[in-house]
Amino acid sequence: MQDDIKAEVLLVGHYFKELIDKYNRMQTKKRLYKDIKDLTIIDIKTIIVIGKDMRSMSEVASSLDVTSGTSTVAIDRLIAKGYVERIRDLEDRRQVFVKLSADGVKVYETAEEVKNEVIERVFGVLSPEERKVTIDIFKKINNQFSELFPEENCKK
Repeated sequence: MQDDIKAEVLLVGHYFKELIDKYNRMQTKKRLYKDIKDLTIIDIKTIIVIGKDMRSMSEVASSLDVTSGTSTVAIDRLIAKGYVERIRDLEDRRQVFVKLSADGVKVYETAEEVKNEVIERVFGVLSPEERKVTIDIFKKINNQFSELFPEENCKK
């Protein structure tokens, strides 16, 4: 690769990493979810992963990229707080599902609303043309990640 192209590619990588780091720092309890009082950031992320659908415990663990034991601890804590319900499959008792309670749905909707407001503020500075180009670029990068790391495609 030519030196000037390599330098540009490395600069793109630098800014991409910086954006990811800022996004991850933003998604902390004290910054983004400070109004959700009795939940930790792990609790909130677990609620977001479950969403409005019923999920298997293995789906939750996979989406959070944690072990089943770690997700079980988080789910147990959310059940005790009244945000999640556990449901056993009637035909296969080994299969366990979780879904949000009415209070859990309220937290989910609040968390999504807050996250969407931040995303709108961040990407709202772009013109319609810039948003179109950004979408195209993100799609292209996402597809490249999928090609380079196909085993990661199974997680979502």
